[in-house]
Amino acid sequence: MKDKGFLREISELFLKNFLDDWLNEPSLRSLWHSFFVYMISVLVISIIVNFLPIYDILSNINNGFFAYRVLWSCFFTIGIFLLLVVTFNYYKFTIEKGNPVNFVSVLFFYIVTTMLFGLLYYEVFYASSTLFNYDSSRLTWIPEISRSAANWANKFYFFLYSALVSVGGNFVYVQSNSVIVSIMNYVQTLYSFSLVSLLIAAYINQKTNKSA
Repeated sequence: MKDKGFLREISELFLKNFLDDWLNEPSLRSLWHSFFVYMISVLVISIIVNFLPIYDILSNINNGFFAYRVLWSCFFTIGIFLLLVVTFNYYKFTIEKGNPVNFVSVLFFYIVTTMLFGLLYYEVFYASSTLFNYDSSRLTWIPEISRSAANWANKFYFFLYSALVSVGGNFVYVQSNSVIVSIMNYVQTLYSFSLVSLLIAAYINQKTNKSA
């Protein structure tokens, strides 16, 4: 038996327990493996960064903190793009085959997308806080890489902001103040509503196939 590799086996174990309908389609499995490797990479890099004297390193580099935030922003943008591709292919497969809608998949897409956008907004905010209107009594702009409670609180606010943007809502403490952030908001809202539309289309397609 050919060895699939440790990461691939772990990713398929996750599929088997939570997203089992993906196992039946090779293209979905391949996309999932790519996204799973991405998620593991983010986790590993985050752990490594936490153990490195990153503040001292970046302090000695011109615009080091800005470059660091931009790099993470690009990293999360790649993750969002990968997830969009996975979502499109999953629903294309579901609608074409008339398969039952896996609501766990829908919930997975929504939660992961909300988190990735929240992290992206957070990094963009730290790269340039002027791109946002924000309540300075709630959020404090700290350009340095810090493990302070303020930074963790800020991250929580951006997760809330992301969740509200996904349903077309507004967050009183954080709002867009630039074309860049507004475009990000638009893409996230469009994705969320597309997710609902695709879910409805898949459901209708199932009912049509059953009645035929």
